[in-house]
Amino acid sequence: MLLSGITTVQSLGAPEDKDLREAVARGILPGPRILTSLAPALGRDRTSEQIRETVKKRAAEGRT
Repeated sequence: MLLSGITTVQSLGAPEDKDLREAVARGILPGPRILTSLAPALGRDRTSEQIRETVKKRAAEGRT
């Protein structure tokens, strides 16, 4: 991807993204920056405020 000029990609969120994202960020593997939440923040019965709180909590824990 880097050779094609792609420097950032986005994932919808999957736990499997964590190791790859960290390896690329540390320079262990070449690749574009990976934006991912590692897990979906949405739910059927959740309000927008509850989703915001989930995102804030995950960010504070370094899980984004």
